[in-house]
Amino acid sequence: MLFALLAACTTQQPTMAEGELVFVRDAVILPGVIDGGQIIGDNRSILVHKWAPGEKITLGGHTGTAPARPECRPLFHVPLSDVSRLAASGGVAPNSAVAFSPSGDRLAIGSFQGDLVVVDGWTGQELARTILPEAITKRLAWSSDGLTLYAGEQSPDAVLHALDPQTLKSKWAFRAADFVHSSPLPEGEDRYAIFDLPGIYTMKVLENGDLFVVAVHGWNDSDGTRNNASQVFRLNGLGEVIDRWPDKAVSATFLHTRVHEGEGSGSVLINLNRSASGPAPEGLPFGGLAILDLATLSLQSTASIEPLAPWFKAANLWQAMDYQASKGLFVGMGDGRVMLKEPAPPHATRIDLSTGIPIMAGKVPIAASVGFGLFAADTLMYTTSDTNIPWGAAVGELRPPTHHPGANGLWVADLAGKPLWSWQGDLRIQGLSISPSNTLGVIGGGHRSAGDAPPLYGAMVFDLSTPNDGRSGSERRVSTCVTSNPVYFSHQVLDDGRIAVIQFPIPDGKGGITGSYRATVLR
Repeated sequence: MLFALLAACTTQQPTMAEGELVFVRDAVILPGVIDGGQIIGDNRSILVHKWAPGEKITLGGHTGTAPARPECRPLFHVPLSDVSRLAASGGVAPNSAVAFSPSGDRLAIGSFQGDLVVVDGWTGQELARTILPEAITKRLAWSSDGLTLYAGEQSPDAVLHALDPQTLKSKWAFRAADFVHSSPLPEGEDRYAIFDLPGIYTMKVLENGDLFVVAVHGWNDSDGTRNNASQVFRLNGLGEVIDRWPDKAVSATFLHTRVHEGEGSGSVLINLNRSASGPAPEGLPFGGLAILDLATLSLQSTASIEPLAPWFKAANLWQAMDYQASKGLFVGMGDGRVMLKEPAPPHATRIDLSTGIPIMAGKVPIAASVGFGLFAADTLMYTTSDTNIPWGAAVGELRPPTHHPGANGLWVADLAGKPLWSWQGDLRIQGLSISPSNTLGVIGGGHRSAGDAPPLYGAMVFDLSTPNDGRSGSERRVSTCVTSNPVYFSHQVLDDGRIAVIQFPIPDGKGGITGSYRATVLR
């Protein structure tokens, strides 16, 4: 038993054939240690080297011919705690988090089972590991100097931990449940009940070292009454609350937030949701958005969004949203609409794109939801989901009769609404990551429970440079990083091309599971 446990906690290194050269984007992976190369583990190196298709190259005593397109290979894997029961029961993808340190030399990993691991960002060598008890390690962030790792948990206490990344020993802790209430650990086998605990849903380190935090809690009382509580905080470097909004937790769920510095005093965009019983608080448009001033955490404006009749009775917004005063308010909806609104209230709609809105397929309406989206330099970038039947449609079909023309896509438009390029494929898009300098974009391939084609898992990498140069999405897809299992929607890509993803197991259709729960860094 002890041997098995130790084996499960050992970083797994990919194997490489002796003498093999692997041509990745603008670099080559080769066996052994080579001058000028970066060691990546398993006695391999990666060397920056711009190559051309068909070029014959000799490096470190090894010779190879460059392919037509770059390959993508795993640099290492990091095993995480067992989630086989969750996977076998058909539960949701396990909440997970990854965060490279500012210099990229280390990677922090958080898991559904409370794992918190710090590894070398190139080799995967484990540097520190602990478990946050009875918690999901939900959010991770690094201080700008790399000397503090912040970990936000979902647990009865909803603690935000400030940790020494070398030892994972506590520097200080902030208990958000003191503000948004606590609830006990769930009993029984309800695989969704863990999400009724309070949690840290947003965490961002600001330029001056302060920490922006959003705590969210939605739970049921013993009599079945549904409750919500959310609050925004600004903490200093000692974990002390220096500002908050509102003054007391509000009966709402602030599930997703965008924070921008650099324009005036900065801004905060909050997705306003509510599942609580009883009357809603006044002054907040649920199903819409709120904009705060970052410096003062004061409410600047709100934006209401009307449902798309007749198919939808309520507006639904997830992670496709962004706000910058110089660009406007960007919103992508569950009904397939994409809107760019004026930055100033009343936030009139400037652009309305209809990428995934319902259309009729015979007698059945079909749509493609907009799930992820944000500003990428001076463009709008967003993704669309699998084809679905609108929630309000009175039809008996369990599956859409055909594909929506806007489904399963990555879309880019300029700030005037002009389409620049797009890419569509037969995969379930999970997440949208952009490198710090806006040069690379990544979408993940998630679990599809139905479909005729074999599922594609992993990460698709796109060149985001010079977005209006006329290249198509297929021309911009620089590599496909295939994984053996689906990836979670939280991933990260660096300018140097490294991509951190979380793979998770899925039911095998025979009562068991296939795959393992692990972090993978690809290049």
